[in-house]
Amino acid sequence: MKTDYSIWCLVIFMLFSTLPCKAQEHLVFSRPSNRSGVAILSGERILKEAYSRLGISFQFLELPSERALMMANKGDTDGEFQRLAGLEQTYPNLMMISVPIGSVDIVVYTKETEFVVEDWQSLMPYTIGAVRGFKLVKTKTEGMSVEEVSNIKQAFLMLKLGRVDIVVDSISVQCDLKDFDPSGIRILQPPLERHVLYHYLHTRHSALAAKLEAVLTRMKQDGEIQTLQEQAMRDYLEMCRQ
Repeated sequence: MKTDYSIWCLVIFMLFSTLPCKAQEHLVFSRPSNRSGVAILSGERILKEAYSRLGISFQFLELPSERALMMANKGDTDGEFQRLAGLEQTYPNLMMISVPIGSVDIVVYTKETEFVVEDWQSLMPYTIGAVRGFKLVKTKTEGMSVEEVSNIKQAFLMLKLGRVDIVVDSISVQCDLKDFDPSGIRILQPPLERHVLYHYLHTRHSALAAKLEAVLTRMKQDGEIQTLQEQAMRDYLEMCRQ
């Protein structure tokens, strides 16, 4: 009887040991809070599709822009949602996935100030409102009169009240204007710059980075990334009209 019992225990152990026991991997990515736009919407959809093919789910931890980068670099999160190229030079623990997942036009918002936008130096005479932690704007406006705020809505409010002459940010944030009376606020043409956006992973995910890059490369070659971006643009414009 004792022998039979031992055999049954062995059978049960072997049976359960063959069952899958690893739960789906779940990641957390930093990203700036209070940001919206078609680049964000399309980036979310592209990453969701790519990670789902790897059996991985994720969520976002929204933080002030600079803090989001610091936490990703420290490894408190698994990476950064999407940023401009070259962050690894300042944040060495972040690896850029080389397939772009979005693009953004950097533009000048104005209420009363009129001038010809030629380049960044053409902003020199004006007081500029900018979101703290926007690395590109900080670098390009070094030496200029800049008022930094925590989010784009604060920047637009300062513009409306005449506390800054212009606001510099992405064209996508114009949808945030609908949250208050945007009377007179408009975009000066042409855009200052166009930049592509990339996803970043913490260096501890180097093996995953290679797999993700392969998936995104296939999606780009098959036209799936472009399709997702075009649909995101249609959906975003519809949301802005509501």
